[in-house]
Amino acid sequence: MILQELQMEVGERAKCVAGYPHKSTLIIECIKDFDSAPNDDHIIDNVYQYVKVIDGGQYGALTSHWISSKWTSNVYQ
Repeated sequence: MILQELQMEVGERAKCVAGYPHKSTLIIECIKDFDSAPNDDHIIDNVYQYVKVIDGGQYGALTSHWISSKWTSNVYQ
């Protein structure tokens, strides 16, 4: 699932494993409800208005994380 499809609400967490050439895990927490975005693209274009990085793994937040289709929600760390 892509990030925008998660329809996250404040306090929810999500995880993605992506990256090239090395994969890393990124865990984020929602800081602004996704349904407040005027459109789905607004979330990706302004990602740090909607989420904060809880665990950036070895490489931090990469572009490949934000555009990945491998997001899972309701993860706990």
